[in-house]
Amino acid sequence: MTQQSNIFSVAMRHLPERSWHEQPGLTSAHHRELAESAYLTGHRASAEELIETALDHAPSKVTKANLYGLRVLAATVASDWAAALRWGRGGLPSSGSNGRSKASLKRTRPKRRT
Repeated sequence: MTQQSNIFSVAMRHLPERSWHEQPGLTSAHHRELAESAYLTGHRASAEELIETALDHAPSKVTKANLYGLRVLAATVASDWAAALRWGRGGLPSSGSNGRSKASLKRTRPKRRT
């Protein structure tokens, strides 16, 4: 592990037992930073576990979108295009989007013949 990973690991151990309820933003940030460090050092399984925990407790849609964005970035760096697309699509509902704009829906509707 890197020094940064060690710092975040120590920080996580010092969070209060009820940190998700008492300090959700701080706890979420620690999980995200530690997950990012895990991705960067090749500990993908650990990173995924941290992301899953953070998603389960995410305090906002923005936080969830950022967590999915981290997954997309990690998969892209690993050239795992299928996973990057899966995580990107998976994150859309958390942001309140289905991934299609009104303009794209108009373009894809078949024209009626008269």
